[in-house]
Amino acid sequence: MLNETYEINSTAIADPTLASLKAKLRAAWMDGDYAEFCEYMKPGAVQILAGWRIEPGVRLLDVACGAGQTAIPAAQAGIQVTGVDIASNLIAAARKQAASKGLDVRFDEGDAEHLPYSDEAFDGVF
Repeated sequence: MLNETYEINSTAIADPTLASLKAKLRAAWMDGDYAEFCEYMKPGAVQILAGWRIEPGVRLLDVACGAGQTAIPAAQAGIQVTGVDIASNLIAAARKQAASKGLDVRFDEGDAEHLPYSDEAFDGVF
């Protein structure tokens, strides 16, 4: 969920301007059908993944995963993927698509500045 504070040197600072900006950005990503647009991005995502040569079983975090346009092809390649995005509608679309393909991918709604994962949870982040 959106957080109204952020940390600088381990000190939480309330920033209503930042919270307002994040709320506007979240609303923009949730407006319209970005999940449909993501379909056009998949060929590029597959090409990028092939170039990265990530071995099956590697644990990756896809930050700002959208509707899963990179996470889903990665999971199809045997990569253990978790996706996180600020827009709940995109997370719902990603979950639906992964389920329809029988893929075990975790998708969480969250703020990229406040990820709910331990430091050692992933081998890489994109």
